[in-house]
Amino acid sequence: MWHKDRDGIKLVKIFIYLTDVNIDCGAHFFILGSHKKKPLRFVPQFRYKDRAIKNNFNIENIIEIVGKAGTCFVEDTSGFHRASRPKNGNNRSIISFTYFTGPLYHKHNCEYIEL
Repeated sequence: MWHKDRDGIKLVKIFIYLTDVNIDCGAHFFILGSHKKKPLRFVPQFRYKDRAIKNNFNIENIIEIVGKAGTCFVEDTSGFHRASRPKNGNNRSIISFTYFTGPLYHKHNCEYIEL
């Protein structure tokens, strides 16, 4: 499901596919521009279904990242992203490295956040 990482205010991840990845293997998706709106404070990590995302974002801004083993990409994962579900016994292997500015702190009385 769609989500934003919450490791810090400034956050970037480097992903490297260790296996060939196509739409049947768990391809990666990202919504361009969704990283620009950041919460003022840490909130619990919510996961959103496709319907909620399509109701709030232009689907033309969703990019799919596939590639051969060794494909590398860098992403600000404070933007909405997800992987597709592997099909027919296919899978993907990926390694990621994270850089962030420091932790955010959980606000315990935050129950839900609107898109």
